[in-house]
Amino acid sequence: MLKKVYTPLSLTIQSILMLVAGIFLFRHPETAVSTLTGLLQIFLWVAFANCLFQCLARKSNASIIKTLLYLAFAIFLQVIPDSVRISMSLIFGLWMMLQALSKGLSVWQCFATHTRGWILYAVQCALFAVIGIVLLIHPILSSTSLAWALGIYSILSSIFYLLDALREWLGFDGFGKDGKRIRQHIRFKPPVLLSTFLPVRLLRALDDPDEEKEVAMWTQQAAVGKGRVPDLEIFLHISKKTAMGLGHMDIAMDGRTFSYGNYDAESHQLFGAISDGVLMQADRDTYIPFCIDHEKKRLLGYGIVLTEEQKQAIRDKIASFVQDGIPWVPTKEGDEMTEMARLCNATYRKIQHGSFRKYNVLTTNCVAVANMLSGSGGVDLMSPQGIITPGTYCEFLDRQFRRPNSIVISRTVYKEDSDIRS
Repeated sequence: MLKKVYTPLSLTIQSILMLVAGIFLFRHPETAVSTLTGLLQIFLWVAFANCLFQCLARKSNASIIKTLLYLAFAIFLQVIPDSVRISMSLIFGLWMMLQALSKGLSVWQCFATHTRGWILYAVQCALFAVIGIVLLIHPILSSTSLAWALGIYSILSSIFYLLDALREWLGFDGFGKDGKRIRQHIRFKPPVLLSTFLPVRLLRALDDPDEEKEVAMWTQQAAVGKGRVPDLEIFLHISKKTAMGLGHMDIAMDGRTFSYGNYDAESHQLFGAISDGVLMQADRDTYIPFCIDHEKKRLLGYGIVLTEEQKQAIRDKIASFVQDGIPWVPTKEGDEMTEMARLCNATYRKIQHGSFRKYNVLTTNCVAVANMLSGSGGVDLMSPQGIITPGTYCEFLDRQFRRPNSIVISRTVYKEDSDIRS
C-alpha cells in the first residue's frame, strides 16, 4: 500500500490484469485452484529458505519461529494439496455467515428503530446463510463455485478500475481542467477481508524501530494540493485497544470534530456490538491531543479540499444530524466521555430517528456516519452497503490520495508532539 501509486497507467494495467485473472478463474476454475496451490507452495518454500538464511545470519528467536512456521505450512501443503481449496471455502463460508449475521442484525435494527427494509435484509440474510452453510459443509465440492464467484468479482473489479482510469486519462476526477473541483465517485470496494486489518498493520509499521522514517513516509501532501488548507479531515484512530485494534473513524470541519459511536455503556448489548447511537462533538485542536495523550492513540488524518457548495452541503447535513439528537450527559465521573467533555468542550447527543438511532458495529457504525456526512458534499468514497470497517474506508482514502487529480490532498500522522493546527 505504501508504494502503490494510482496513475492512469497503473489503473489501466490493474484493470487488464484483473480481467485476465477473472476470465481464467471463470473459464478454468480447477486449473486456477491448482495454479494457486502451486504458487503458494513455491512462495512457502522460498519464504522458508529466506527466513532460514536470516536465522543463521542473525540468530534471532523470532526468525527461528517464523522459519519453523513456514516449513510446517510448506510440508502440510505438500502432503495435503487440497488444503488450499478447503481453506478458501471455509474462510469464505465463515465470511458468508458473518454477512448473514450482519443482515440479521439489520433486520432487528429495522424493528428497533421503526424503519423500513427488513424484508430485503431478511432475504439477504437467508441467502448468505445458505451459501455459508454449503461452503462449510462441502468445502471441496464448493471450490469450483467459489472460483467462479471470484472470477466474476475480478471481472467486475476490472471494469471499475478501467472507469477510474478513463476518468484520470480524461481529467474528469478531482480537479477539472478549469481548476474547479468536481464531484467524484468510487462505487466498488475490495473484499472487506483484505482491508479490515489495515489499522493493525499500520500500527505495526508506525511502531517500527525507525519510527520517524515511517511517520515521514505517511505524512505527505499531494502536489496538486500544495499551499492549500484542507476544508475537511477524516481521521483513522489507531491503537491496540480501539475496537480490538480495528480502529475508529470520525471527521473534523470548521474546528469541530464529529464522532459517532456506542458511547453510552448502559445501553450496550452483545458486549457493545449494539447500542444507542450517540454523536459526539468536540473542539478539534484539543480533541486530537486528548486522543494521543489520554487514550494512547495515533491518528491518521486525510485532508480534503471542497468547493463552497460542498462545504455548505456538509454543514447542512451535520446540522440536520445534530438536530435529530437529544442531549445526553455521561454519568460516570472520570471516564473518557466526561474527561472529553471537560477538556475538549465535548457534547453528546443521542440520535432519535432512522437507522442511526441504533449503533451496529457491522453496519451503522462510525464509518457509516463519517461516509454519510462527508458524502453529502460529494466526497463519495465508497458504497455503504454490507459490512464496512475503518480499514476499508482508510484503503479508499489512501487510494484517492495517491491519485494525481484527487480532492484528498494530504495524509498526516498525528502522534506525540504533532502540530495539530489546520
